[in-house]
Amino acid sequence: TKTIWRCHVGLDVPNTLAREAWWFLEPYVMQADAYVFSREAFVWEELVPHKRAIIAPSIDVFSPKNAELDPAAVAGILATAGLRAGPAGDASFRRIGGDAGVVERPAQMVEERILGADERYVLQVSRWDSLKDPLGVIDGFVEHVAPWSDAHLVCAGPDVLAVADDPEGAAVFALARNRWYELPQPARERVHLALLPMADSEENAAIVNALQRAADVVVQKSLAEGFGLTV
Repeated sequence: TKTIWRCHVGLDVPNTLAREAWWFLEPYVMQADAYVFSREAFVWEELVPHKRAIIAPSIDVFSPKNAELDPAAVAGILATAGLRAGPAGDASFRRIGGDAGVVERPAQMVEERILGADERYVLQVSRWDSLKDPLGVIDGFVEHVAPWSDAHLVCAGPDVLAVADDPEGAAVFALARNRWYELPQPARERVHLALLPMADSEENAAIVNALQRAADVVVQKSLAEGFGLTV
């Protein structure tokens, strides 16, 4: 059996904390048959040179998250998932193997009302992670976007009850939900929090695809102050 170790997060200039983490991992990583990094600067000098490779981040063009969706499918998927008003029409997508798939599961929403079929929205899709700063996205939208436009904000992430390996997720989502409750009603009506279904990863990918295609602006905020991380 061949083992490949992949690391996509690293430091250009490692600090003591990062080196301590590496010293912990080193005995395990050194046993791998190959090491893959996303940048040359992230490679640790102790590794065997001929066993390492650099593969930059890239997308899978065959994933339902990146596949072409026509407007009818976008509208149908969003309506079926309960993310936007409209008839639950064509909610189909193509699976990686070529088989047809259909979005069936709804998202769990925190909102005053459902987003209208013709209403514009700003979208962030990410883990419920403090480094993705959903509270900052909400505050920034309410302060700097909502007063000057008719746009809405959709903050979408995985259903926190369905992700067993992310203990921070539920806590961060709870903070975002509390921030939403604290908003004045006119602002609260224009902010929508969505927990996307995770039972079928390809269905989840198709929902994200539709959300991004229908959005007027897609943002991705990441924080790394004090850590020097590339997130």
